[in-house]
Amino acid sequence: MFSSCRISIWCLILFFVGSASYAQPTVTPSFAVPDTICVNNSLNITNATVGAQTYFWNFCVADLKQAPIGTNLGNIGGNLNMPVFMDYAQYNGNWYGFSVNFGNGRLIRHDFGNSLLNTPATIDMGNFGGVIPTPQGAEGIQLVFNEGKWYAIIIGGYVGGPTPRILKIEFGSALNNPAPVATNWGNIGNLDQTCDLHVFKEGNNWYGLGISTLQNKVIRYEFSNSFDNIPTATDLGNVGNLEFPTGIYAVNDNGFWRVFVTNGGDDFYHNPNANYTISRLDFGSSLLNTPSGVNLGNPGNALKHPRDLTIVQNCEQTVAFIANGHPNFPSISRLDFSSGFGQPPTGTNLGNIGNLSFAHSISRLFRVNEDLFAFVTNVTSNSITRLRFAGCNNASMQSSSAHTPPPIKYNTPGTYNINLTVNEGLSTQASICRQVVVMPAPIQNPNKLFPICLNGTVRIGTPTTHAKYLWNTGETIQEIDVTAPGKYWVDIDRFGCKVTDTFFVEYHKQVDFGFSQNICNPYELSFSALGANVSNARWDFGDGNTGTGQSVNHVYNAFGTYTITLTAFNGTCDEVITKVIRVLVTNDNLITTNDTTICIGASLKLKTIPAIDFCWSPSTDLDNPRTLNPVATPVSDMIYYLNAKVVGNNLINNGDFSAGNTGFTSQYSYATNGFPEGLYWVGNNPTNWHPGFISCGDHTSGTGNMMVMNGSPVLNMVVWQQTITVTPNTNYAFSTWITSVTNVNPALLQFSINGLTLGNLISAPATTCNWTQFYATWNSGNNTTATISIVNQNLQNTGNDFALDDISFGEVLIKRDMIRVNVETPVVTASADATICPGDNIQLNATGAAEYSWTPTASLSNAAIQSPTATPTTLTEYTVTGKTALGCTAQDKVVIDLHPEINITKTPDTTVCRFANFPLRVSGGVSYNWTPSANVSNINSDQPLVQVGLEKMKFKVEVTDIYTCKKIDSVEVDILPYPEFAASSSNRYICLGKTTTLNASGGDQYTWTPSSFIDDPSKASPVASPNINTTYSVHIQDNTCGFDSTINLDITVNPLPFIQAGKSNDIDCNKPTATLIATGGVAYTWLPATGLNDPAKANPVAAISESTNYQVTGTNQYGCESSAFVRLNVSQTGIPRFVVPNAFSPDGDGKNDCFGIARWGDAKVEEFAIFNRWGQKLFSTNNPSICWDGRFNGQMQPAGAYAYLIRARTICGPVNTRGMVLLVR
Repeated sequence: MFSSCRISIWCLILFFVGSASYAQPTVTPSFAVPDTICVNNSLNITNATVGAQTYFWNFCVADLKQAPIGTNLGNIGGNLNMPVFMDYAQYNGNWYGFSVNFGNGRLIRHDFGNSLLNTPATIDMGNFGGVIPTPQGAEGIQLVFNEGKWYAIIIGGYVGGPTPRILKIEFGSALNNPAPVATNWGNIGNLDQTCDLHVFKEGNNWYGLGISTLQNKVIRYEFSNSFDNIPTATDLGNVGNLEFPTGIYAVNDNGFWRVFVTNGGDDFYHNPNANYTISRLDFGSSLLNTPSGVNLGNPGNALKHPRDLTIVQNCEQTVAFIANGHPNFPSISRLDFSSGFGQPPTGTNLGNIGNLSFAHSISRLFRVNEDLFAFVTNVTSNSITRLRFAGCNNASMQSSSAHTPPPIKYNTPGTYNINLTVNEGLSTQASICRQVVVMPAPIQNPNKLFPICLNGTVRIGTPTTHAKYLWNTGETIQEIDVTAPGKYWVDIDRFGCKVTDTFFVEYHKQVDFGFSQNICNPYELSFSALGANVSNARWDFGDGNTGTGQSVNHVYNAFGTYTITLTAFNGTCDEVITKVIRVLVTNDNLITTNDTTICIGASLKLKTIPAIDFCWSPSTDLDNPRTLNPVATPVSDMIYYLNAKVVGNNLINNGDFSAGNTGFTSQYSYATNGFPEGLYWVGNNPTNWHPGFISCGDHTSGTGNMMVMNGSPVLNMVVWQQTITVTPNTNYAFSTWITSVTNVNPALLQFSINGLTLGNLISAPATTCNWTQFYATWNSGNNTTATISIVNQNLQNTGNDFALDDISFGEVLIKRDMIRVNVETPVVTASADATICPGDNIQLNATGAAEYSWTPTASLSNAAIQSPTATPTTLTEYTVTGKTALGCTAQDKVVIDLHPEINITKTPDTTVCRFANFPLRVSGGVSYNWTPSANVSNINSDQPLVQVGLEKMKFKVEVTDIYTCKKIDSVEVDILPYPEFAASSSNRYICLGKTTTLNASGGDQYTWTPSSFIDDPSKASPVASPNINTTYSVHIQDNTCGFDSTINLDITVNPLPFIQAGKSNDIDCNKPTATLIATGGVAYTWLPATGLNDPAKANPVAAISESTNYQVTGTNQYGCESSAFVRLNVSQTGIPRFVVPNAFSPDGDGKNDCFGIARWGDAKVEEFAIFNRWGQKLFSTNNPSICWDGRFNGQMQPAGAYAYLIRARTICGPVNTRGMVLLVR
């Protein structure tokens, strides 16, 4: 069973105080600040606190409703073993933490040094001789300081395991005492699985509220005024429908004490059906009262087997944090008591923060500067997680300890908490918090121009809201109506931040004109009259020429500056528009590809800077002159010219929206969600704003911001607008990228400058996420500013949803550049074709390049040089590839053929006698040369005579053909060796009357003597049959070189043995066997062998049923043989006698080791069996030659008498006999 709880510690109102009594604060913290202020303006604080000794101001307090950041500190020092609870305290300027191991019941001290944010050193304080319950019984811990001594109060144990108990560890005056003393107070309160304990002081006495988990009840302890006394307990019972209570925390709610208890549901923390709840116990004015209770359930289903809680009241935020121990949902939950402790909270599960693993306890929070922290113990991973509730860093100072802090400023709009803690660390510690709303400063809008008709009215105003206004006309409202041209301004004051917006009102200018240069012929310009009701347009081109019409073209004779005048009717009257324009082309670096030389047949991509329009000339050898970066493949030297319209610096602020929703205005409303129409948003993915929009990346990088619109069907509604400064009489290009974010009713937009539409419609692509660029050009005329806009032209309600990105506005210039492309055509020449002799080589050569590469490479000395040596073995065509210094290549070929191979015919290799003279012959050439010359009669002859000696020789001949090709061959002449004459006999020792074969070798003629008793004395291997010992001689003659020799052989003739045969008796009924007898030899063989016990003995025993003639063959010491004969007669006379032994001794000495009937002659045994005294058959056979060796189933039988049974058929009739045989040991 594993379940554990903790001891919490009481903090007054906030969480910064350790153990403290219930004495009410004697100080009243108070201060005043404005509730609203403008960003970066000074905030003055008035301190109205009464009775405080110390002050700590925090101007950027952490927001407890934001999820904390978790850091898992791991198993610090390797001493943690299922850590369950932890408490900490400061002593002598250093912080010490103490945690309890559930697994091995040991107390671990964590030395943090001067900050709880340091990585601690851990010390295993031990088990104190079993005072801390073990194994798996230790639970919570709380540090208490009383009467000048430090104590750790620990609870734990359960029935059936380590005995439930409450105990103290006494450190004395030093919390870092290495040898504290432990006391087991025992099971006070009759607990079963003690869990959480809250120790507090009321008056002069100490008390504690504890929970008995398995009994679902609350216990109140009384420790008296000293922890030297044994505490007593009061059972408060099950208050608030407790169900496996695990954690307890008390809070003073404006003088009304409430205690909150987490309920784990049951002992099996992994049970998904357990009731995870929290209970509230209401004590009233004192924790010594009898409480009432209510179960608040599982708020927001945020609790997942809750194990512990801590409650924080901070800056108008009242929250509880829960440590959840469920193995599948280890997490931290937050309960918000926004309506007060007396009302049910709302719950939020914050997830697994800091690698939680059976999160078991959460400590009281502590502050470091503007951040708040807490510790969480993890049972299953043996680790501790530190939670951080981050404060902000937007204040000009983070904190102050002055009575009245200096004025502070906030650099970012938002809502901030200012907290004052007085008497920190004292029993009278108290806190108060105030919120301040920091408003953004009003934005000074660019000067705006408003057109007005004669005798008309126009409304002007600032978009800045929530401010005070003062117009130069004396009015104090946001917008005013004016009836006359002029300059107007309004002073705006928003909580101390002041700006002034300026407006200019002019009479309408409804007529304008634009122009553009022909990119291919820059002398030609196209002019277009602009305006909604323009008619009767009349042009003066400034060079003495005029024209009429809405759109006209004019060609100037020279570049220069010209004054253009347009007179046109605007629907009411004529307007005259005059602009000074420049007809000019500027040389500039447009082509980024440098002048170069390429190889003939190669291509070159001409790369340029971006341009909105362009013209290449000439177009010869360009793959596509209508693209800005064509590929050129010239066949000769060329110069290409590029005229291009390029846009200068982008004058748009935040055109790529990387700075967010700033720098522009829109008649659409900004919203954080995409409903309904007429809204826009700046972000990186349309789907994040509107679930019906397609997920797209921006145009700039694919991951950046874009402006996303839920389109409105209002004509000319401004989608995007910005006012910029322009240079008069200058051409500008207005460009944007657009994509559809739905595939219904693509958007229709148009550029507009100073209220006049410009260019063609901007039609969003029908496919989504397909960024497309649109642009239009505009001449600034006399304008020094331009309000540039993108306006809606789509009047349908559905669809019309799109995104904009990379909006640009820049000066348009026509520029010119050129590139020179030279073409190199290399020529490589190889050496002439040639024919060489087989086996010869030839040096090849090539010219016309800097580097060379020959193929095939197999027969070349070096295929990468200009003049390699070739050694072909067959007709070969070599290809050489030459590369110039510029890398251009060309090829040539050379063929190397071979003369026919010389076909030599010669005397074959031969063998001759020593000192022989003989001719050699050769043919196939026109001349010859033999070596060695000393042994050749004529070295240039095709049939010379040669002479040899005693050693083998090789005669070489060099043959030359008609092409002077040479080939060498040879004749190898070996010397016949002296013959190896030899003689032998197949058997040099024979028996009288036998033959032997004589053998001679090494010659061509043989003569044997004496010739008597030899079948053929002239044969190499005659057969000899001497009757006495004889010496034979053989004369051997070689016919090739005349060698001869004589060899002698001795043949010995041995005598035959004298063999005699006999018998001991004939066979009858009285004598069933007989012994045959042979003499005169050393070895014998009897025939026939049937009926004989050993036909190879001199005296075999015969057991036969009919008379038989026996032949015995005897062999003497020389192996010579002779034979003798005897007849053994068989008759049925006499009295039958078949006897067996009466005892045998199977002791392995070779005597009487076996009991049998082998001497019963030719009897046909039907059964021969042996039985023991109990009638068990031990042995049985029908083979008379097999006997009983005294064993049964491989085991030797004991000494004693055994019965035998013999049934047989003989020549004298049947035999049936029984008897006893004695087995002797």
